[in-house]
Amino acid sequence: MEYEPLQPYFLLASSIAAECKTFADVGSNIGAYSVLMSQVPSLEKTVAFEANQSAAREMRANFLLNSLDVNVQTVAVSDKNG
Repeated sequence: MEYEPLQPYFLLASSIAAECKTFADVGSNIGAYSVLMSQVPSLEKTVAFEANQSAAREMRANFLLNSLDVNVQTVAVSDKNG
């Protein structure tokens, strides 16, 4: 992940240490963080939110290629309606 060289690995290490059970990938694009987080042994559920239909299709294909069971929601996430 060239555009964010340290953040993904800090997230992964922190999630492993905290024994996270659920991961919400908000604005997931093609699901790179969801794929990375699949390495967390304690993770039971991943939900990926992506409003862009084209990106969501690519993300689903990415999850299929990686044999991942991720709940994909093709909606935008915000603290406001609209």
